[in-house]
Amino acid sequence: MKEINVSKAMSSNWRYLLFIAVTLILFWALYTWRMALLPFMIGLLLAYLLMPIVKWTEALLPIPDKYAGTRRLISALLVIVVFLGAIALVIIFLVTAIVHGSTSLLNNASQIISSFGSKLTQWTHYIREHLPANMQSEMDTFINNIGTGFISSISGFVGSGSTVFTRISGSFGLLLGFASLPLFVFYLLKDSELIQNNIYSALSPAVAGHTRNIVNIVDKVLGRYLRAQVVTGIIVGIVTYFGLSIIRVPYALPLAFFNGLFAVIPSFGPIIAGVIIVIVVLTEATSKTIGVSILLVVVELAKTLFVVPKITADRLHLHASLVVALLVLGAYFWGVWGVILLVPIVATLVEVFNYIRAVTHNKLTGEPLVILKTGGGPEIMRRRGK
Repeated sequence: MKEINVSKAMSSNWRYLLFIAVTLILFWALYTWRMALLPFMIGLLLAYLLMPIVKWTEALLPIPDKYAGTRRLISALLVIVVFLGAIALVIIFLVTAIVHGSTSLLNNASQIISSFGSKLTQWTHYIREHLPANMQSEMDTFINNIGTGFISSISGFVGSGSTVFTRISGSFGLLLGFASLPLFVFYLLKDSELIQNNIYSALSPAVAGHTRNIVNIVDKVLGRYLRAQVVTGIIVGIVTYFGLSIIRVPYALPLAFFNGLFAVIPSFGPIIAGVIIVIVVLTEATSKTIGVSILLVVVELAKTLFVVPKITADRLHLHASLVVALLVLGAYFWGVWGVILLVPIVATLVEVFNYIRAVTHNKLTGEPLVILKTGGGPEIMRRRGK
């Protein structure tokens, strides 16, 4: 039996071992300091999303090239102001919709509860009458348990007010980080090229070249992931519009747009959109509330089970079954952050591993390695016989 030379195997595969070690250390650091780094991670993502708009605005400004720094400063400032204004408008819209809907609900509470309760009672009695006798008693027990659990949940929510206040008061540093987020994003947008050049200039030419290629890989994967989220939001908006139109709900188009817009936010987005839509429907068409609620649940289930895995798998070049497994594992081990981050992280690691393998193969065989810049990221190609 042939003996394995461990030292020789490690020396020939040191790049893979280094890649695994750096990846594990990075994951450990991010998880350990996740709350402290959260504002800066969000700032990096916002800067990445806003940078194309900054460059487009910069090209439109009638400022000579010799004042390029001033042009970038004005462009970044305009984009930040417009972005913050858009966020403020969305918040005002949400608050206005909630306040208006809540006021209408309070003013017409007796009528809405009576209509909603009678409709629910009719459906419950209809379903109960068509069930066998033993299942009818089980259904009665189930309904009673739902009522008891609802009351207990309300009591627990009210009783946990002091705990929530304690957590909020203990996260002053996190709130301060979010308060400084606009300034952090502004400086990233204004000096992005300068920051990159300073980082690359501190590295050796060979390391700087590989670092640029890896950054391009991350840019490519992140761009594909964000495009997948946008496509998912469009599909959710279209399906929601047709469903609301069939039910004949007022304001079907704006409600569908709102649902599609928040569908791109994993986990929290559909919940926020669903609550707002249900409040609006309760005030405008109370009898259609149950139908709209069922529609929203069906759309969300279809998005989670079919649309997201398929579109994300196609965009990130991963198999759909792997995407489903990653979503489940991410939700189980890391909750919301696992659902949001695990799929693009794994896709990025696969691309980086392929790049390292191509570089290693190039070192061993002497074949020329060509990095093609296509679609926002590098595509690795080896030319044989040339």
